[in-house]
Amino acid sequence: MKASRNDICPCGSEKKYKKCCWNWREKWAAGIDKYECDQDIKDIIRGTYNFITEHDYRGGCHTISAIMHILLTEKGFNSVVRLGEVQIDGMTFDHSWIDLDGKVIDIAIMNTLQDGIKIPPVIFGKSVSTGKQVEYRYGVSQNIDETAQRVLNMSIGNYLMGGVEQGTLAIMRIIAENANISFASIEETVRNYSRVYRLKSVAPV
Repeated sequence: MKASRNDICPCGSEKKYKKCCWNWREKWAAGIDKYECDQDIKDIIRGTYNFITEHDYRGGCHTISAIMHILLTEKGFNSVVRLGEVQIDGMTFDHSWIDLDGKVIDIAIMNTLQDGIKIPPVIFGKSVSTGKQVEYRYGVSQNIDETAQRVLNMSIGNYLMGGVEQGTLAIMRIIAENANISFASIEETVRNYSRVYRLKSVAPV
């Protein structure tokens, strides 16, 4: 999926890309402030966004969603991590995201490994750029590749602990600090999620 300035924006707004999501980073701060949700949720979203932006962190949806789930849950929110195929403007790929009270929160979508544009984050099913409901399809089929299946079969805690050498706990520490959340022991907190799994998401037919 690639879009030039004069193409129709893939977010579904029917506006030209240059008039819509082309400059979504400039609209980010105002965009999050428009959402009516708890300040802790906003802080976790901002902390995640800032990490991805500052480190140009690409393709880390499984790690990001696991970390966000733990932070949200520790703050008392009813978060679920979902994994499945996502379809955006005809492009389909395996992905993980957060389901909070039945609404999609997807920050990692902003920097995937897919070719083309970087997609504005989704908060409660809406684009931070336009404030409108996105037309992305989450969980379009039963099909996921072997890598995604392995991730699905691992608990969230074991997944993060298994990626320590790749920096998973360091990433969690940075995002938590960005969100003004502190832990006596991140390792112990993560191990508490050794029996919590992602849910495979398949859209209803």
